[in-house]
Amino acid sequence: MKTISCRQAVTRIFELLLGKLSISQKKELDEHLRFCKECCNRLEFEKTLKEKLQNVSKQTKVPNSLEKRIARLLRTF
Repeated sequence: MKTISCRQAVTRIFELLLGKLSISQKKELDEHLRFCKECCNRLEFEKTLKEKLQNVSKQTKVPNSLEKRIARLLRTF
């Protein structure tokens, strides 16, 4: 199985949270996460953030364009 970099892992984390990872990409991400605490922490942070944003969005309707802008900005971190 090929090893992915942290940069690739972060991209895959976003794809995972959007439900857009293939099975092979998920396996590669899982393998990376087994050895990289920093990326594990990033995954947990992004999951928590997504959950909190979803809870807020249930209370307040956020324009789709704003949601996309925020997602793009978060990918730069």
